Amino acid sequence: MCIQIQTKSDDSLKLDVISVDDGITDIEIKYSFDKAIIPKPLKIKWVTKSNGSYMMWNPIEVYEHEIKPNWNKAETRSCSTFGMPMQQYISANGTNAVMVFVLDVQTPMKIRSGVSEETGNIEWELVLFSEPTEEITEYATIVRIDERKRDYEIIIRESTMHWQKDYPLNINTYAFEPVYSTWYSYHQLLSPDLIIELRAAAKLGMKTVIIDDGWQTDDNGRGYAYCGAWKVARSKIPNMRAFVDQVHEIGMKVMLWYSVPFVGIYSEVWEMFCDKLLYNVNEEYGVLDPRYSQVREYLISIYERGVKAWDLDGLKLDFIDSFALRDKSQRSNSDMDILALDKAVCKLLEDIYSRLMAIKSDILIEFRQNYVGPIMMTYGNMLRAADCPMDALTNRIRTVNLRLISGLTAVHSDMLMWNYEDSVEIAAEQFINILFSVPQVSMRIEKLPKEQYAMLQFYLKLWKDNRETIVKGEFHACHPELNYTQVYVQRNDSMVASAYGEKMLHIKENINNAVLVNGTGTVGLYLETEGKQYHLTIYNCIGEIIGNGVISTRLTRLEVPAAGVVTVKNDF
Repeated sequence: MCIQIQTKSDDSLKLDVISVDDGITDIEIKYSFDKAIIPKPLKIKWVTKSNGSYMMWNPIEVYEHEIKPNWNKAETRSCSTFGMPMQQYISANGTNAVMVFVLDVQTPMKIRSGVSEETGNIEWELVLFSEPTEEITEYATIVRIDERKRDYEIIIRESTMHWQKDYPLNINTYAFEPVYSTWYSYHQLLSPDLIIELRAAAKLGMKTVIIDDGWQTDDNGRGYAYCGAWKVARSKIPNMRAFVDQVHEIGMKVMLWYSVPFVGIYSEVWEMFCDKLLYNVNEEYGVLDPRYSQVREYLISIYERGVKAWDLDGLKLDFIDSFALRDKSQRSNSDMDILALDKAVCKLLEDIYSRLMAIKSDILIEFRQNYVGPIMMTYGNMLRAADCPMDALTNRIRTVNLRLISGLTAVHSDMLMWNYEDSVEIAAEQFINILFSVPQVSMRIEKLPKEQYAMLQFYLKLWKDNRETIVKGEFHACHPELNYTQVYVQRNDSMVASAYGEKMLHIKENINNAVLVNGTGTVGLYLETEGKQYHLTIYNCIGEIIGNGVISTRLTRLEVPAAGVVTVKNDF
């Protein structure tokens, strides 16, 4: 391995290359200065063998798996509120070719890599301090290069566990309950009749409602020009506390949406904060600058007041990844008590979490891709896939990516929606593709055709009946280069699997109970066993039994309909 430093700094920089284990190399970086300074970007280069690389993976990309040339390197950006410093090359058989990750998850940085056309090796760059930070006198971190030939998922899991030592996961049992969201089903057109819809959602087993954008404004034109004061629009919810009490009575918890950084030009607090912005957006709203203590205290007090006054159970804190430096905000001033933006955002989130925890120790906090890194996981206990309305494939990829990096934190799907005129099988695809995350649903339950309602009821029950296996089992996602053609989880002697791009499902010797889902869009699955005898029952997507029997052959073709399910039990 060749390491090259590229910096014009005269300050003291020390690199030690340490062989940790067979196939693992650590680069220990120590950087010190004669006085406190804001460091300039520091670039470190090295080269590894390609080791049979077939694709590139990182936690943020959805479809970009291309192995790029060294003159147009793949780039993974990371800071405390965006992604994580991790980039991996994977072989065609699903084993790790080379993984690079950095122990420091707060400092803004970029990992870049590309193949050399002359040698076929992978050329790497780490750019530290890619955005301005606070003044420091020293810096230290470790870059780990892992070239072990093990399953790619195992390497990812072991890598993220290093971060969890310093940033423990925030686990909330109630975060694993299905959610009803008002966003796609209502957008801003909320009304007092929402309680009727929530009774229907509760009947289906949804235990939490997220009241999204619209509760805080009479304006229904979308956008964020009215955000900032966070007062209830009484034309939509006349009495928020009474409404929350009603929802509690039907057995659901209540979360409210807040666009954390945004303050609109029509908000009554615009004049208070218009000179404390990071930047303006479309001349309609601005992004607050949390480097001012006044900004942080205002936001925290808003959330405290909401939780106390309305008995809220949680908050959906949106757009945290919109905090960014632009032009004039690159400069700090003496009125700021924290000069580094990343540090200020972390301080904001830390104080939000600790002060809300003091009110309700089981408070629910939802964060959304791409602010789902190790630091974010200490403050948020619901990690949701980024918006992808009616895009089942993207929802699958995003939820699987989140599962791979988040340990036992609750991973939530983007809100499920489909066309009311779709066939029930097409509607079911939305659920099947997020089967391994906590489902969030955003359809008008009262408007669903009879078969779509039966499908949603069937799949929600299936999910809840198998939740312990789904959310706590050992997680496997096959063929990331093909957008995960098959996903399965195993826990003790139980298994839940879904076929997407391949029809062959395998049941190991130690499995006695399995739920197998046909997400291929066509009829039929192949089941490979290790010679045990099983009872099986085949269901269509609305839960009707359409076949059953006993199998004992090692390879069997099952007539499982599109979007259907087969349960397999060894109970002889």
